[in-house]
Amino acid sequence: MTGYMIGVGPCFTCRKNFAFDPDRVPSVPIDSVTGLAPDSDGARPDTGQYVKEPICPDCCKAINVERRKLELELMSETDTSIQ
Repeated sequence: MTGYMIGVGPCFTCRKNFAFDPDRVPSVPIDSVTGLAPDSDGARPDTGQYVKEPICPDCCKAINVERRKLELELMSETDTSIQ
């Protein structure tokens, strides 16, 4: 028998709760003190206090619209709670 973990929590972007695979969900590193991503204005130097915040598939789709325009690597839009 094999195990499989499912996390449930709020999307960092829209705050809607969703189910996800904690190992595969698209995420953004956020400073636990300031609440900022490392490349944000006002972010602190790398202190090792960043936590990965999950982003839901709907928000990944919306983010990818802008990433395509900027020719950046796209985020996965897959629902990671489904295997």
